Amino acid sequence: MPRRELIKRTALVLAIAVSGLSIEALVAIPASAATPPPGSYVVDMPLTMATYVDAFAPTSSFSASSALMAGRDSLGETQTLLRFDVSSIPVGSSIAKAELRMTASSRGSSGTINTLSVSPATGTMTTATTWNSRPLFSSEQAGVTLGSPDTAPVARFVDEWVNDGSTNFGLVIHSAVSSDIQNFYLDETTPTVAMWPTLTVTVTPVDPSAVELAVAPISGLLDGSCTSDEASTTRYFASRQTLTGNTLTTGAINLGQDGTTLNICI
Repeated sequence: MPRRELIKRTALVLAIAVSGLSIEALVAIPASAATPPPGSYVVDMPLTMATYVDAFAPTSSFSASSALMAGRDSLGETQTLLRFDVSSIPVGSSIAKAELRMTASSRGSSGTINTLSVSPATGTMTTATTWNSRPLFSSEQAGVTLGSPDTAPVARFVDEWVNDGSTNFGLVIHSAVSSDIQNFYLDETTPTVAMWPTLTVTVTPVDPSAVELAVAPISGLLDGSCTSDEASTTRYFASRQTLTGNTLTTGAINLGQDGTTLNICI
């Protein structure tokens, strides 16, 4: 076992023993989710991979460990790598909300700040990934709100995977500052299911019957400026759809327009 995990997991066991609590007793019951929009449903996406990488052990993989770590301390930085399967969400669906939840089993004592962010990975990662082989991550970031559990709003990342054709390489939980605290989580290799990372998504599927098809369908991709056909008085509505021959097909247009009250070109 690498030195970092030995040191910190030993500290965790001692802390729990002194408190008289079990790990299960540390799990908080999440607050009830807000009522989703009409026609929507809330679903937990399957967790398909969870591991972490450690700058202190740059050539080691931690797929056999039940620990997940993210943050910094005197030994260096760690990053948690997660991937969820979102392929069950139909293309064109509205992603009203997507929340990543990570229940901390403990937090390190070093450092003065505890600031984490979540970003989409931009390259392939597996359970064999090490610090030296870890993928880069996007400049897009969602801040992590610390609590029981820690949460991050990741709807725009899920929407990009579902509707924009972005490859779902997974998520990287990383330190957002140079001086940070190590955060310890548990992954899918532990039987404590309540402490696994979760991705809960509120999905509003496309309802073709609710879409008013244009008499003269919009053609081409919108470039941010309104052309003559986009500014006509015909009412158009599309939710990441293109309208071709009065049928809905996958596309990149997101436009609501009524010539008398609203004119939006995106």
